Amino acid sequence: MIIALADGLAMLVGILLVFGFGKGLIDVAANAQGVRIEQSYSGQIMGSFHALFSGGGLVGAGLGAVATSLDLSVQTHFMLVGASFLTIGVVASLWLFPKDPDTDTGPTVTLPSRKLIGFCAIGFCALFIEGVGNDWSAVFLETSAHASATIAALGFAAFSLTMMVGRFLADWIVDWVGPTQFIRLTAAVAATGVAVTLLAHPVLSLIGFGILGLGLAGIMPVALSLAGNFDPDSPTEPAIAAVSTAGYAGFAVGPVAIGLIAETTSLRTAFVPALGLAVLIVVFSGIVPTITRAPRDSETTA
Repeated sequence: MIIALADGLAMLVGILLVFGFGKGLIDVAANAQGVRIEQSYSGQIMGSFHALFSGGGLVGAGLGAVATSLDLSVQTHFMLVGASFLTIGVVASLWLFPKDPDTDTGPTVTLPSRKLIGFCAIGFCALFIEGVGNDWSAVFLETSAHASATIAALGFAAFSLTMMVGRFLADWIVDWVGPTQFIRLTAAVAATGVAVTLLAHPVLSLIGFGILGLGLAGIMPVALSLAGNFDPDSPTEPAIAAVSTAGYAGFAVGPVAIGLIAETTSLRTAFVPALGLAVLIVVFSGIVPTITRAPRDSETTA
């Protein structure tokens, strides 16, 4: 809500820093809650939680369109949305799992353990690649694929929609093929999406962004689920925080790196490293500890 009150660049940057810090804390807490729910659930469910996150993004875009059509000011729009979701968040928090008093969460700040490095690497690579669709899809379609402004605008929509669909499907596929094989298969799908996008044809590139979203959809939620579940004797929160931090690093570095490479070469060339990162996800998926879930009954460490 306070973002709408910023009256200068310095104040806006300061508020956004606080906003980003708070969002990071909420993401870690929400994913930790998701893992705890999953631990008491008979199958994989983290993908569905992240699908609702993607759905929230689409709803937010829709609310923005409605606010624009009603000629609401940015301040009014932000105040209404902020107050509404603050209320929803406070009420929803009443149903969250409380902290287990018998669980030692360990030191407040710590480097990820050696067992978590693979998960962190997967998170970094996945969210680095996500920057291709999130931040550069419209620009690529308009400049490299020479698409119309309308088609270019559909790039992000296609990417976001398939991300949501893929996350809803992820839980079922993980229960079917297992988490490690799931990450390998979806990384291959994401690489295929990048390759199709690089053909730089308006329709084919639009399809490529859709395939990319479908491939990336479940990688981060499954990596978080594995990181939080693989060691039942360790607290969930530090593992989730470590993987989330690595993912955010990729999310922050990726779009900037793509822009820098594009400035000296071309945007098509700047997308090529995403293919290599997809291969790295496959490599790292082979070295992380996993949990194999029985269909509806028990869990055994693999």
